[in-house]
Amino acid sequence: MLIEGMSKLSYAKSRSISAENPTGEKGRGAMAEPSAHHQKDCPPRELGKGWKCRPAVLINPGESFTLAEIAESGMIQSMWFGGYTGRDFILRIFWDNQAQPSVECPLPDFFALPWVTNAMAVGPVKGPLVQVNSLPVSVNPNRGRNCFWEMPFRKNCRIVLENIHPREAKVCFYQINYSLTEIPEDAGCFHAQF
Repeated sequence: MLIEGMSKLSYAKSRSISAENPTGEKGRGAMAEPSAHHQKDCPPRELGKGWKCRPAVLINPGESFTLAEIAESGMIQSMWFGGYTGRDFILRIFWDNQAQPSVECPLPDFFALPWVTNAMAVGPVKGPLVQVNSLPVSVNPNRGRNCFWEMPFRKNCRIVLENIHPREAKVCFYQINYSLTEIPEDAGCFHAQF
């Protein structure tokens, strides 16, 4: 049954995918090994698993990185991105074994920020100058981008981020929250094209 709000009872199973738990497996948060680029600047790296030593992923120039691969029916409930703000990241979302993405656009454009670049960053945290505050999308001063669009899928979902910058690797912090549940036939799939 499709979740239509917090007050509706459901047998859906909630899951979360991040750099710390790339498969969204139950009980696997903070269990990732530190990646090579976090070895130097990750104080908990010596404490081992369970200490959040892989907060982000580094995506090299020309590389496509699969953020999420979900092999059941369900619904994306929210997505959060932090880190690099520029338009060199292209977000692609595929529903139900599609060959072409249903969502394909620069990451800041997806969050209603087509004019924002890292050159506009200010302060020690270098967040964007522009805030967005709406029901489905919010952007906060510390480069935090949040999306709350309901995005159902019937068979599977794949979310990919491509770095099209020709020379620089970019850091991406992310969290994708979703539920595993049955989706009714009359539920539409989310689409966004650039």
